[in-house]
Amino acid sequence: MVFPGFRAGSFGAAPRVPQKMRRLSGPAGSLVLFVPLLPVLLVGGGCWPLSAQAGPDEEASSRLWGRVHTVRGEVLEGFLRWGRTKTHWADLLWVRKRLAEVAVVDWTPGGELVPPQRVVEYGGYRVTWDEEDLTLPETTEAGLRFGHVAALRVLEGDSVRLELRWGGRVGGEPEAWRLEPVPGVQVVASRGSPDLGPALRQIWVEVPGKRPVAVPWRDLREVEFFRAPEGAAPAGSRLFGTVEDRQGRTYSGYLAWSDRQVMETDTLNLGRGRRVRMGEVAAFRRRPGGVELTLRSGEVVEARYLPEFGSANLLRVSDPALGVLEIRWGEVTSVRLHPPGPAVSALGKWESFTGKLLSGTVVTSTGEELSGWVLWDADEGGSWEILDGRQGGARLYVEMGQVA
Repeated sequence: MVFPGFRAGSFGAAPRVPQKMRRLSGPAGSLVLFVPLLPVLLVGGGCWPLSAQAGPDEEASSRLWGRVHTVRGEVLEGFLRWGRTKTHWADLLWVRKRLAEVAVVDWTPGGELVPPQRVVEYGGYRVTWDEEDLTLPETTEAGLRFGHVAALRVLEGDSVRLELRWGGRVGGEPEAWRLEPVPGVQVVASRGSPDLGPALRQIWVEVPGKRPVAVPWRDLREVEFFRAPEGAAPAGSRLFGTVEDRQGRTYSGYLAWSDRQVMETDTLNLGRGRRVRMGEVAAFRRRPGGVELTLRSGEVVEARYLPEFGSANLLRVSDPALGVLEIRWGEVTSVRLHPPGPAVSALGKWESFTGKLLSGTVVTSTGEELSGWVLWDADEGGSWEILDGRQGGARLYVEMGQVA
């Protein structure tokens, strides 16, 4: 996949550790690397994948479905809307992943933390000292798509237990993975996550034949995730479309608009007492001080100073084939709404999400090639984890398993 100007980063990089650390493990054992790596270059075209705009409606197969258990013993089952904007298996669940100190100590020479050296030069004098503060964070930001999660259970305090769908150990992992002895189970912190804890506020459960039921976080005990049963049909469809930025790059996927509009049944207030359903809109085009809406009826509406179209408001594009893009409305020129094609629908289904430990080949600046299991920045070792970076005014979150 080609992203011109893509600048990669990584969640969970432990601070104040001076070496670039990568561990690879193979049949002969494990190897800790402290080597300069070649820059990673993603090459190809300049757009997010765009599939054909035809095919059957498979909305139900790509929608979140689960069984919600409350602290009072109630059990609700149906389509889920996680907070305001998470409705599909391809959406990202943001967590605070616990980072044990051993996850960094084990990756340093001799198993000891090496204090980074600080240098100040001023007026012809040079002062050098070792940085003594090697305090490690207790948690680090991480994300994974809902399609990888089998169950979520609220524990004591701010802890949450995530059970990934493949469960337990992944076959064939080397001894190096003792840092995460059970990759299929992760205990994460809800504090600081927008998708867990008090920040989530509530989950909506669309129980078939009934009105949606809101379950506040404080009442939640456990959620089991699985595919929707045969014949289940959601009340509405998720917004899908193609976003074009100011540089002419296009990105296609499921849309979440300013944490407000995400479904075709959601409404947009145009002012003067007029509201339109998002499903009635065919396209948006940014104009100075406002936005131009083209309705599916052919009517063109000019609207000014709508809160959803402030320059700083985020538009999220979730592509099952790659990851999630966040772009501010001020960087967008237009949005065209259309159904997902068959390729996107197939990749977004519950059964399409699988996980495995990362493996690959590292090429050093001297041309040496080292192949085996890979643990990235001491905390990312699964195909379900996220590599983040920027492209122009957009922020990209790419699933590690999608990187070739």
